[in-house]
Amino acid sequence: MKKLFSIFKDRQALKRSGNYLAYKLMSRDPAALIALRDLNESAEKLEKIGRKKFGPSYKRHRYSLIDFFIS
Repeated sequence: MKKLFSIFKDRQALKRSGNYLAYKLMSRDPAALIALRDLNESAEKLEKIGRKKFGPSYKRHRYSLIDFFIS
């Protein structure tokens, strides 16, 4: 329920910022989704390296497409 509320809140912020149309177009673009997947795979590799150096509690941020449009 908390995650659903967060998604609704993010969409409302997106509509208020005026970037909703850009988000809809990018969510249908295969190249954008591939780039986002590659970015998250890189974050996963960096997280493994960081865990070795800083301990098991180290976390890297995972990205979703909406993160780039909400300002």
